[in-house]
Amino acid sequence: MPCDEDADISDTGICTSPKLIAPFQIDRAIDLPRMPLRIVSTFWKDPARGRKFLLFTAAALADPPDCRNHSAKCRPIFKALHTLVQQGNGLGRIHMGERVREPSRGAMQGVMLAVTDAATPEHELKVHTVLGTRIAEMLDCRFLGLAESPADTADPVYLIPDATLTGDQHHALGIKTEADFFGGSVPFAFVGSKAISHPLVSDVATAPRGWSAEMMQFARKAVLKGFTAFSTDDARQAGAELLVEGAVRLKPAAAKAGRGQLVVRTPHQLDTALDSLGSATISHAGLVLEQDVENALTFSVGQVRVAGITASYCGHQTQTRDNDGEWVYGGSELLVVRGDYGDLLAAPLSQQATLAVTQARLYEHAALQAYPQILASRRNYDVLQGTDVRGHLVSGVLEQSWRIGGASSAEIYALEQFARDDQMQRIRVASIERYGRSARLPPDSYLLFRGDDPNLGYLSKGVRILSDDNTY
Repeated sequence: MPCDEDADISDTGICTSPKLIAPFQIDRAIDLPRMPLRIVSTFWKDPARGRKFLLFTAAALADPPDCRNHSAKCRPIFKALHTLVQQGNGLGRIHMGERVREPSRGAMQGVMLAVTDAATPEHELKVHTVLGTRIAEMLDCRFLGLAESPADTADPVYLIPDATLTGDQHHALGIKTEADFFGGSVPFAFVGSKAISHPLVSDVATAPRGWSAEMMQFARKAVLKGFTAFSTDDARQAGAELLVEGAVRLKPAAAKAGRGQLVVRTPHQLDTALDSLGSATISHAGLVLEQDVENALTFSVGQVRVAGITASYCGHQTQTRDNDGEWVYGGSELLVVRGDYGDLLAAPLSQQATLAVTQARLYEHAALQAYPQILASRRNYDVLQGTDVRGHLVSGVLEQSWRIGGASSAEIYALEQFARDDQMQRIRVASIERYGRSARLPPDSYLLFRGDDPNLGYLSKGVRILSDDNTY
């Protein structure tokens, strides 16, 4: 990764400011882009001198590093690392100097993760940790790790919740505006799920407290045909109406990454599926029933706002098989532009991408009208395009994600590039997820996680710049 020109170099030639070391603030192996070098790092503090050091081991360096992509000040650092490995030593110490001066009153003390969902997988939290260090660098503050109690957020900190916040959670965490966190807050749990993407099947259908029928008045042209049900009877009625026109896809409203979905083609299959789901599951989080689409392509459309930078994007999702052989989310390839949706629409987009952005924008407007309490600095929308049973083109928003998600590594990577280069207006980036020990990420990827997850098995996650071709 290119280093900042203002990095501090000591008389030894290998000292550097904390800003440069920010990407390595993880106690694990990290591969450096553009260099065949792996750093395993941890911090050590010398209380007597009030200084901190980065202790590291360097390995797997086959050839001298190509320093052309780094500033002149930073080249001695990488050459020193290379020398360590050549000597077979592989152990070194970079003097961190004094910590960043204490922020002024009211300024962010640092960036912290906030775990609000006990079901968040371990690998996601590790990726969030890496991304948290990158956001901290953009905000010019420290990454402080995990917020373990309300006292941890008593001072102003920038938070990264692992899930969409609901109700008054954002107040309890000290969040007042979208500038205080990366993610979103909604008034009711169902607002943060697929449930709001479709109307109820009738005026007398079961609805959770806070449900707004107003949203579909604004968003009906932005979604596929379908219904949301909160009772088995309503789900059966909705399914029967949709089956008249073809196959129906059933999706648990709170499920992630495309998991738990199935397609039914007959009333008998519908009844079997509903019995398998159970009334408790349906009533708790809701069930989405929508027309099944063939030849499908899923677009990712969204907007992120961090450190005073707004970026909007459009791209498409890829799928991959997980360790159980099920097709799941495999990453997103995005064209990211500096600015809002208007700037995105002014970029060179295809007709299909333009339609996806227009529908996502309409969907977002409808959601904010129906639920004005929504607060979000990260906004992502899945837009599905394909053909119906008659071969007609259909397009609509499937769901929203107002939380850190699968595409967030690409989003934050793009924001970093915009922060470093005020003249940059567009960039193409991709997030990547692959399952199994034999799976390999592209060689130019920045590795975010590789290892075993207790629930999902072995997987790898990464992010990369696609090319200099800023079109989509």
